[in-house]
Amino acid sequence: MSSAVVKAVLGGFVADAASMPTHWIYDREKLKEVLGKEGMKTPAFFKTPSCPFYSSKEFIGHYEHGMSSPYGEQGEMVLKFLEKNNGSIDSGRQFSDYLYEWGMSFTGRKDHATKLFLEAAEKMKSESADANIFPVAGADDEQANCFFKVAPIFARYGGSDDCAQKVDWVIRAHQNNDKTVHFALAFHMMLDHLLIKGNDMDRAISAICKETSGLCEEVRAATKKGWDARTKANISDDGWDYDLVKYGNDLSTEIYNAKKGKDPNLPETYSKIMALTCAFPQSYFCALKIVGDTIETIGSPSDNNDFKVS
Repeated sequence: MSSAVVKAVLGGFVADAASMPTHWIYDREKLKEVLGKEGMKTPAFFKTPSCPFYSSKEFIGHYEHGMSSPYGEQGEMVLKFLEKNNGSIDSGRQFSDYLYEWGMSFTGRKDHATKLFLEAAEKMKSESADANIFPVAGADDEQANCFFKVAPIFARYGGSDDCAQKVDWVIRAHQNNDKTVHFALAFHMMLDHLLIKGNDMDRAISAICKETSGLCEEVRAATKKGWDARTKANISDDGWDYDLVKYGNDLSTEIYNAKKGKDPNLPETYSKIMALTCAFPQSYFCALKIVGDTIETIGSPSDNNDFKVS
């Protein structure tokens, strides 16, 4: 395993822990207010866990300063799976069974996909203890927690011919949704170009956007739009980047108007929550932006370039 790959995985866990205290604070003014209490302008390494949807009081042993977010914990779960199985993943069923065991004993915050997965898996196992729950029990879920699960698998199998297949197994076991799997595979391709092949971000993005990449059109379009948004960043005086926020708002309106045409009775307030629907592509754009900003030069797999966590 190359030094760059190890640092990428470790950097992911550090970045997750560094951002956990301000996780899911969507309101920009509220976020500024929370950060301002400790004299900070940016959320990285904020010391006081302030997520409105989970806390260490609700989930004992989780989510204190320096700990992983619920999504980071899913990355830890994949690492523990690899550790238990001597670094090997042999089938989607193997991982699904482990995911079920982990989920049943997990005392942290279970996200929507995990709840749906456990519900489906329990039903299947109640009918047959030896039921093959892969991929049927996987939730039809389009959220961005697919990304973190890619890194540990890539760290173990990056550069091998079957790495993409193993990424597919891990994502589909939990989130059995084609679009979600394709976003995860796009992220896998990006890591492969940067960390194994030694290409820069422009070449990585170009490869993902080609029709021959095997990725669906929506993922290829999101990749291009995300990279273009990064290169046209609109930074305000206080350091806030409005491009992704504006994209989310515009996309919310676009989706709302399309649904309004089919359902005239759709309440206007629905448009306010559509940002949740848009959170998946927005998170992907953020991943593109972060990778581009923090990995300046990768070079060959033998290079010892550092990853900077910002």
